[in-house]
Amino acid sequence: MKYLFSDTGAAALERTLAAPVLLAFDFDGTLAPIVDRPQDARMEETTRATLAALCAAAPVAIISGRGVADLRQRLGVAPKYLVGNHGLEGIPGNDERLAACRAACAGWHAQLTRLLADDAAAGVAMEDKTYSLTLHYRLAPDPQAAAGWLHGVLTALRPLPRVIGGKHVFNLMPEQASDKRQALQSLLRREGLESALYAGDDDTDEAIFAQAPPQWLTVRVEPSPLSGARFFLRRQEEMAVLLERIARTLS
Repeated sequence: MKYLFSDTGAAALERTLAAPVLLAFDFDGTLAPIVDRPQDARMEETTRATLAALCAAAPVAIISGRGVADLRQRLGVAPKYLVGNHGLEGIPGNDERLAACRAACAGWHAQLTRLLADDAAAGVAMEDKTYSLTLHYRLAPDPQAAAGWLHGVLTALRPLPRVIGGKHVFNLMPEQASDKRQALQSLLRREGLESALYAGDDDTDEAIFAQAPPQWLTVRVEPSPLSGARFFLRRQEEMAVLLERIARTLS
């Protein structure tokens, strides 16, 4: 993994933007800083303005773990594609899969409501996104202990969820759910494109990073030795610089 704002990264960015490309971004930790409470997440106004300019210059997709309705009211701009629930919601033709995921999540919600009544769940919050669930433990008195306790809780759920970790979160996905890579491929087919630029920041984005074909430029916000991304940014604040460089190149 190489630093994007290096000579090698600059050359790769220039090559990617020289051809028609789909620009795709995660939201939390990528376009918006990570915050203690998910409901407080917001983009900086400069980021919002640059993202709006990109939406006018190229097809843009936001692919997030949040629900589509939640994303829409936080963005304040209108990208061509809004994809929520880690790639499941917002993809045309997914009605049958959505119904199955809604039923699985309703069952988990009922089970977790009982399990999270335990004293060990102090500081753990459940976010119900209809088609997936997220358990946040950032505010637990001892986040590491909370994570260990939650591992045990999740093995008690029926049916067993597909669990994707993150930054002090566990994302619970039904087996029928698609992932971010499948969503990105679907959008590329709809656009008739082969090239994509994707930026994300955590384990849910590794589905894209780990299997990206050579014509995709993948960027992880904050480096990780375990990441499959080709390039990295050192911190979330550098996303504003990346967006400005893309907008300047495409203008």
